[in-house]
Amino acid sequence: MATSPPRSPNPTEVANLAVVPQAAPPRAWSTLVSRLQPLSNSLLLAAVSDFLGRLFVGRRRQRRRRRPALPLPIYDDAASSARIAGDMPKAFAILEDIVQHTLSNLHSIQKSLLYWKSRDEGTNSHKMYFMIFERGPKAFVEATCQTLSTLRRNESPSQYLLNSASDMVSTKLAVLTSMQHRLAAFLAEVYSEIDKCREGLTESSDESLHTLFVLLNTVFTKLEVSFRNASEEQNLLSTHDGDSSELFFERLPEVDVESPQWTEALSTDAISSIYKNVQKLDSFILSQLSSHRKPRNMTIYWLPYTCGAIGLSACSLWLLRHSSLMGSSDLDNWIQDAKESVTGFWDEHVEKPIISIRDELFETFKRTDKRVMEKEEVQLTEESLRSISADG
Repeated sequence: MATSPPRSPNPTEVANLAVVPQAAPPRAWSTLVSRLQPLSNSLLLAAVSDFLGRLFVGRRRQRRRRRPALPLPIYDDAASSARIAGDMPKAFAILEDIVQHTLSNLHSIQKSLLYWKSRDEGTNSHKMYFMIFERGPKAFVEATCQTLSTLRRNESPSQYLLNSASDMVSTKLAVLTSMQHRLAAFLAEVYSEIDKCREGLTESSDESLHTLFVLLNTVFTKLEVSFRNASEEQNLLSTHDGDSSELFFERLPEVDVESPQWTEALSTDAISSIYKNVQKLDSFILSQLSSHRKPRNMTIYWLPYTCGAIGLSACSLWLLRHSSLMGSSDLDNWIQDAKESVTGFWDEHVEKPIISIRDELFETFKRTDKRVMEKEEVQLTEESLRSISADG
């Protein structure tokens, strides 16, 4: 039966879906599956089903906790059975780690992108407030000095702040978007190569590792060239010190498993090189994000925190000055006066009125009971007289 050729994932689609697995509820996966086209007939849907079982029901035994990630499109019936039995090639775990690290980096970039987009879409007053009060005390001093200098030059300080905010936000958005597109393209390339090499990856352990090394050499090289071209052509991906950082991945051996050069030590060293490359990628992304990430809450809310700390310190000093530690009895006297005031208020306005109301209710109940009893006695006497007169 003829099947349609597999379609490579769109980098933009991968970028949009990168943050979904971080905290998506089970119902959201139906939407995810409907939006992401299958790479090969129903294999991706089967993988999603297997992933949901592992995520919400399964009990995976791992040395460390792993975040949910997009499933790999390499699971057929035999591979799924072997996975459940715990006898899977090492290539599967390595690929899942690479996908997980890439999605984690995309998630960090997406959070910063959303923050800077909100700043870019804000009103002019919000932008000026951000430039002065939400970038830390150092930026506050610099913005104040620059504003005063523009006033001395008879220029508009508000226009200067708006232009500065626009330049800064547009630069950060350009850098983050460029990084996001390249990581999304890398992730799409990984999935595309996995779909092409599915049979080799589901073979025995050594054969799957050989296929994995060839696959990763391809995708790592493309990613390295992509970042290098971006750094050379646009000069956007640079560290906060202004020095452009380079990304170089180690080349993995592509020795055939039938060759005498293939040994256990060779495969172990190659796997170690893979994780070194992943660590290099994480370090590179972290270095590029250092000056473009979303500011910390301590930086954004430094002014309210500072005012609160000053107020708390002033209140503490005032209390300390009037406490017995400084030889003053003011605080003790105030506490005693407050205690007596509360006690007097309770006795005068709470306890006594309640007791008075209780006594009145009891007296009312007593009078009501007495009237009822007298009425009953009168009725009994009247009935007795009627019965006597009837007998006579």
